[in-house]
Amino acid sequence: MRIIFLFVLILCSKSAFCQCNCIDNFDSLSNSVEKNYIAFQQKIDSIGDYIQFKESVRKQAFMQDGFKCYTLLKSYLTYFGDPHLNINLVGNKENQSALESFFKNWPRAKISKNEVMKYFQRNKLDNIEGIWEMKSLKTKVAIYRKSPGVRNFVAVIFESDSLLWDWGMVRMEIKKSNNLYSIVYYKKDHTPINSLAYIQENNLVIKGSGTWTKIYPNQVNSGNDKEGISFHTLGNDASVVTINSFWISRRNEIDSLFGKNDSIISNRKYLLIDLRNNPGGHIMSTFSILKYIYSNPILSDGLIVRSSPENISIYQKIRNTPGFSSDDKSTFDSIILKMRLHPKSIVQVTERDTMTFEKKMRNPIKVAILTNETTLSAAELFVLWAKQSAKVIIFGRQTGGALDYTEIGSARNLPCPLYTFLCPMGTTYHEFIPLIDNVGIKPDVILNVGNQDWIKVAYEYLRK
Repeated sequence: MRIIFLFVLILCSKSAFCQCNCIDNFDSLSNSVEKNYIAFQQKIDSIGDYIQFKESVRKQAFMQDGFKCYTLLKSYLTYFGDPHLNINLVGNKENQSALESFFKNWPRAKISKNEVMKYFQRNKLDNIEGIWEMKSLKTKVAIYRKSPGVRNFVAVIFESDSLLWDWGMVRMEIKKSNNLYSIVYYKKDHTPINSLAYIQENNLVIKGSGTWTKIYPNQVNSGNDKEGISFHTLGNDASVVTINSFWISRRNEIDSLFGKNDSIISNRKYLLIDLRNNPGGHIMSTFSILKYIYSNPILSDGLIVRSSPENISIYQKIRNTPGFSSDDKSTFDSIILKMRLHPKSIVQVTERDTMTFEKKMRNPIKVAILTNETTLSAAELFVLWAKQSAKVIIFGRQTGGALDYTEIGSARNLPCPLYTFLCPMGTTYHEFIPLIDNVGIKPDVILNVGNQDWIKVAYEYLRK
């Protein structure tokens, strides 16, 4: 009997499934949310209703495994209605066999890659048909009509570096109505959302789910890397900066771009900052931009965080981010100290602030910031700071609305190595920055889908 038990133990040590008991992972997840989530109390109208909901999900967890367990855990987090509180699948080689079992019955294309390419070459195509790429996901999809004459399309994986997706798996189901597309979009973790999309320039913008760039056929080369951080001039009086994220790992790159081009920006009347499809990151990555938009003091809320051993540990990891200056590290040291002095409490770690600069720059005299439905989080906070400046005009579409509860830090582990989750640790009292989750920020000048070149439209508006 001992030999049999030892054999089972050895098998379990090598299998992700042995740690993926759904009830254990649900208990770990709900316990962590209750102890670490900054908005846990605010999001619950009735503790009795929450306990009843939690117990109903827990009962279901006894009967679920695999991907059904994952979606059940996701449904628990959805209860709180927070875009930043989320669970993700971990796609790595150690988990490959388990993930393959999750999706072995996933719908797939019934034609080969060669047949797809022949279809593109031989048929008159809708604007949405072709090969599309999202560089941040290292993924390409082929979108084609389901059958001749219909207005329904399907997007299947053409290439992907992710172990969660491979050739032929259905990534989107699409229906066209006028110039808009209704989409069932399967996210990176295969969970579906219903969304709307439109084509702008060379991009398929899916509300709340990012932007895909067309690479075949009829690829448009705008000369601007929409997936990265770039600078170029426009006419003889404008500078254009595109920033695709404010991840803390990009801070040095952003600082360097503005430092390198400072003499150009400060000698031109207009600055256009393109934040379309910027999912956020860390507000510290925006600091080198502020002097260019500044016209009057910028009011900022103080930060409050939930103190817990796990949250303190995450702040310590952030504090040790490579490239942080001694001042950056001192800021985090102060936050960590205050959290340690007030365990298991909501702690105000920074005071509300009024940001000022010694002088207002002569140029640029006007600043345009471009946003759309996939401008989120720290990018939205920057937009709200910028809106306080008399120089700034916001152009585009309403932002996505994911800002109220932040300070995510890094992914947290669950017993199952297939799962990690994100949990906001901080917020503010929202004295100056309004609540915008799932609502977003309305631009000063709304640009319609038909305005193909938003940069040109904004530039001409500034010059009036």
